Amino acid sequence: MFIAMLKVIVCSLFVSQSIAITKALDMIDLPFTNLYTMPSRAEMILKNSKKHQIEHREEVYDAYYCLLPLLRKNNVSLKLWFNEANIDIIIQELKPHERVSFARALQNISKFIEAGLKDEKYIILNSVPTKILSRVNKIQHEIDSLKLQHKNIIALAQAKHEVEFKHQYDGLGYSVHLREVRAVLKRFGIGPKDSMLGLVLGSAAWLHDIIEDTDLTYEDLQRDFNQLIALIVRGVSKVEKTEGMSSQERLRITYKLTTQHEGSRILKLADRIANVEKGLKLLLSGYPSKVSKYFQEWDLFYQSLYNPDDSPEMWAHLDRLLTDKVYAEKYIRMLLKYEHTDIICMNVFLKN
Repeated sequence: MFIAMLKVIVCSLFVSQSIAITKALDMIDLPFTNLYTMPSRAEMILKNSKKHQIEHREEVYDAYYCLLPLLRKNNVSLKLWFNEANIDIIIQELKPHERVSFARALQNISKFIEAGLKDEKYIILNSVPTKILSRVNKIQHEIDSLKLQHKNIIALAQAKHEVEFKHQYDGLGYSVHLREVRAVLKRFGIGPKDSMLGLVLGSAAWLHDIIEDTDLTYEDLQRDFNQLIALIVRGVSKVEKTEGMSSQERLRITYKLTTQHEGSRILKLADRIANVEKGLKLLLSGYPSKVSKYFQEWDLFYQSLYNPDDSPEMWAHLDRLLTDKVYAEKYIRMLLKYEHTDIICMNVFLKN
């Protein structure tokens, strides 16, 4: 009796395993070479990209880097006014005329220190005009607030995706995908140290699937976190599917919402790059992959979301992954080789 039951169990396991293998084989994409049938837009994307100059940026940097050795030599800091690690973000956030005022304020601080003064509060209050003092303070406060929220956002994302809803990504915890999207942003110079947008998107990347895949709502994010983060996340979340709505129609409506904010467009682009790279890595490693759907959706994705102001290097990279077989294979094999490092030289690939 026991042997008979054991045979039944073994047989059942064999059948289950056979079904699982069949399903896995159904997931395997077309051969890598057969995916590449579309012409590339990468050259046109890079050619039409708009280079935005930050007026008076060099004036601020000149004043700051003249001041820096004086601060260190005399053991004086600007921490009562702003965190010097945020100087790049502050410069980007200031308006052109504010940058001029900021540069002059830094020059005035240099003069006070050269005169032998070391009282930081006195130096700042007597060197910096009230308006620029307040404006930089406001930017610094926003940076601090975003950084403070970030840890809570990571904890929430992990709790919702991995603990409560048991989401997985390629058999691993869902945080793997969330980190990969954030890594794409950093790789293309939109990281938390690069700009205020990078700081916002660093948090939004952790939340980008939370409305779509958990019970949290846009209103919940609005209530608990930065308003802009909530808006960006809503913009990348698929709209609810109504009766009779096709998948294509649902995508079009979602993309229309995505286009309304730069942050949503860039985050959606980073998410798509992360998914395509992961899909191609699986395919080239001989594992089941569903990457062909991104090839099929490429025209709709591009036509719906492309904006020449949004990170042309990211757009060109995604285009080449989906249209240039040589580029894609070379890049993905490099990712596989250096999978545990963050150092990727994008310029080499974008120029070739």
